[in-house]
Amino acid sequence: MANKMKNNKLLVIIPAFNEGKVILNTVNKVIDAGLDYVVVNDCSYDATDLICKENKLNYISNVKNLGLSKTMREGFKYALENNYEYSVQFDGDGQHDINTILEMYNIINNKNIDIVLANRFKKFENKNYDKDKEFIWKILRNLIKFNCKQYISDPTNGLRMFNKKFMRSYIKFKKFEVEPSTISYCIRKLNMKVSEVETQILPRLEGESYFNNKWKIFKYLQKQFRRLLITNYFWLYKI
Repeated sequence: MANKMKNNKLLVIIPAFNEGKVILNTVNKVIDAGLDYVVVNDCSYDATDLICKENKLNYISNVKNLGLSKTMREGFKYALENNYEYSVQFDGDGQHDINTILEMYNIINNKNIDIVLANRFKKFENKNYDKDKEFIWKILRNLIKFNCKQYISDPTNGLRMFNKKFMRSYIKFKKFEVEPSTISYCIRKLNMKVSEVETQILPRLEGESYFNNKWKIFKYLQKQFRRLLITNYFWLYKI
């Protein structure tokens, strides 16, 4: 059971697309931990909206399907409009460890850090990842290190915490995504500080990973490669 850490500075943003079978379980974890949250329903075509409504969850719904990065932008807007200092991206599929949030908060609140990333590789060894995923991580680690001179061990982990500075920048600059290329740009061009904390990935309750499809892996790497080595150098956003 998670340690309770009631805190009105922090908002848990739960992006949800077709998570009807698991969203209530995920939200209950957050509630049991004493945290404020908002579910951002990305125009799901399953029962996600109905379940949120019937259980009186705190949620907002996109009028059309926006994808993860734009859905997080809606969550950041909600966080700032409601005066939260920090937000954490917490996936609706049940794989993220709620206990990690406390350590992330202690770092971002006390050490002048802008972004805290969860890292599944520092402490918890897992030999079950397939070679395709290992290939993605290796490529992205090296690209980020080349681009911004910082080594990030787990660039695709979706458990991320952000401060107000990042959220405001993300809302203003529409090209930002919750992806390694944006994190790299924030380090290199905006002088944001990034830290990592140890976590574990829990078994997925429903559905399958985006990276189970090799064509999607190729498209994802192609986009991140382009953004890290080309597009990032032409973006003109400054704080």
